[in-house]
Amino acid sequence: MDMREIHTYPGTLDELWHMQTSAEYQIEKLTAIGNGNVEVVECGAVGDAAGGFRLVIKMDVTADMPGFAAKVLPATNRITQTWEWNNTTGDERTGKWKVDSGTPVQASGTMSLKADGDKTVEAIIGVVKCSIPLVGGKIADFVGKAASETVRKDQAYTDSRLA
Repeated sequence: MDMREIHTYPGTLDELWHMQTSAEYQIEKLTAIGNGNVEVVECGAVGDAAGGFRLVIKMDVTADMPGFAAKVLPATNRITQTWEWNNTTGDERTGKWKVDSGTPVQASGTMSLKADGDKTVEAIIGVVKCSIPLVGGKIADFVGKAASETVRKDQAYTDSRLA
């Protein structure tokens, strides 16, 4: 399933960047939107002079799995979410994201934050795949829709903090 979430935040790129790269804020936000045992494993600068940034978070995610998926996937998974930003300065920040669930479901894609005056536009684009025969496509669709809903909850929480 393809994912495409575009959102405009009511804050500057620098304000949003400060929040998104804060381990404390990530724990607060991800816990508030319903995840359990949120743990920031890595949060800091990486790479060359261009100034990359890497954020790795582990958390427990629970989903109300439909019958066809509940037979092959657990309702609660410990996932690892990784964001790798290419740059930490300028009017646009770009990078890649991925989620490892320890299951046959895989999710990955690109992300960007772009300054738009006193607002910031975020684009999260990616794909969710599942390698389980026969029901993999249905599971990928279910997980992709749930992931998109989680992204929207994440954005709404951050909106409320920026307002």
